[in-house]
Amino acid sequence: MLAAAVRHIGDVDLVVTGDSSVDVAAKMIPTVLAGELGWPAVAEVTAVSGQAGALRVERAIPGGVQVLEIGGPAVLAASADAAVPHVPGMKDLLAAGKKPVEHLELAAMNVPARSAVMTVTGRSRPDRKARKGQILDTTDPAAAAAELVAALRGAGAL
Repeated sequence: MLAAAVRHIGDVDLVVTGDSSVDVAAKMIPTVLAGELGWPAVAEVTAVSGQAGALRVERAIPGGVQVLEIGGPAVLAASADAAVPHVPGMKDLLAAGKKPVEHLELAAMNVPARSAVMTVTGRSRPDRKARKGQILDTTDPAAAAAELVAALRGAGAL
């Protein structure tokens, strides 16, 4: 439906989404939307500059920031720390209520019927693994450290 709405509006070169959604925080909405539109998707976006067709996009990656130059339409998924939240005042809230809202008719968007059906049948936590319950004698700190290292190596953690 989102892709159909973007196509219906027309002349859209950029779609920016948030980082959270109702898909159990899997962050799939921007990627699926980009796939439906045939556009590239960039996630964890922290800053955007430039104009449509010539964007400079910064995104958070482990260990730093990646800078991308994007030309053409794209779907960007903003990270949670991309902007400082603005708490609207009463004047902003009243003004927002007066802004026009465009209602799109489903029939006008020519959305093809889908034959796939997905039903969530349940969610559960994985089974808990039994713990060893190994207790270390800490009266001698050096011996306790050596025993801890040996236990971690034996478990394959080191």
